Amino acid sequence: MRTWIVGIALDFATRSALEQGARACTEVDALCVDDFAAGWRLLLQRTDVAAAGVPALIVVDADAAAPAVSLIAAVRGHASLRRVPIVALVGAMPAGGLAPLYEAGINSAVPRPEQSSSLTKTMEQLLRYWLTFNEPAPETGAHAVDG
Repeated sequence: MRTWIVGIALDFATRSALEQGARACTEVDALCVDDFAAGWRLLLQRTDVAAAGVPALIVVDADAAAPAVSLIAAVRGHASLRRVPIVALVGAMPAGGLAPLYEAGINSAVPRPEQSSSLTKTMEQLLRYWLTFNEPAPETGAHAVDG
């Protein structure tokens, strides 16, 4: 089964950089959608297909803080998706700072670089960390999420 990641509400340059980073990884598909509602539908549809499993990572544009927070909270409330890492990309500091994003359940906030070459490098590093180096929390034990 191929690993898949989801990019939600990303601008064209960020989406391209994420897709390029995914191509640099072995057996990784990047599925990108233009808005939060489409992102939620994609997550539900793909997660319902047993063979697809859950995404290895969700990358969300957090410049539109309110819809981002709503989507993140919905993901954290879904039994199959709640443990999927969520990274928020921020171009400008969201109103209210990063606290609402972390309270909703993001794992990390990453500043979006202005230059496309830096953006591509950032996406490659981000994917390398989350898909290769990160050790997810165990499903049982002290860090388990009750279902």
